Amino acid sequence: MDSLTAIASTAAVIVAMWAVVNSQSAVRRERSHQRFVERHHSLVRLLSAFEEIQSLRAPHYVDDPSALDDANEQLKLARARYVASLRASEEPLIISRGMTFRHIPYGADDPVEAAHLEGAPRLGNPESESDDVMLVRGEILEAIDSVRHQINRG
Repeated sequence: MDSLTAIASTAAVIVAMWAVVNSQSAVRRERSHQRFVERHHSLVRLLSAFEEIQSLRAPHYVDDPSALDDANEQLKLARARYVASLRASEEPLIISRGMTFRHIPYGADDPVEAAHLEGAPRLGNPESESDDVMLVRGEILEAIDSVRHQINRG
C-alpha cells in the first residue's frame, strides 16, 4: 500500500510540474506577443507623425497670416513627435535615423550607406515627394510589415 501511495504522489508531483512548465511557457509566449504588438503600435505612431509632417509641409494657400502661424506651430509639434518617437524606437531604422540626426546626408560620404540606400524601398509619389521622404516611409513601412509578420507567426 505504501508503494502505491508513493507512486500516486510521484505522479501527482510530475503532473503539477508539467502544469507549471506549461503555464510558464504560455506566459512567456504571451509576453513575447505583447512586445511585438507594442513595437507595432510604436512604429505606427512613428509613421503617423511622419505622414503628419508631410501633410503639413504641403503648400497651403490662405489669406489669413495667422493660419500660417498655426500651421507652422502644428508642423513644429509634428516634428517633435516624430523625433521623439524615432529616438524611443527600438527598431534600427538606419535610414530614418541617419536622415534625421546627422548633419551629413545619409549615404553621402559612405559607400556602405550608399549601397544600403540603393536597395531600400521607396514608397510614395516620385512626382511630388523627394527621394528622402520615400526612403524614410519605405523603411518605416518595411519595419511595420516585419513586426506584423512576427505577430501573425507567433
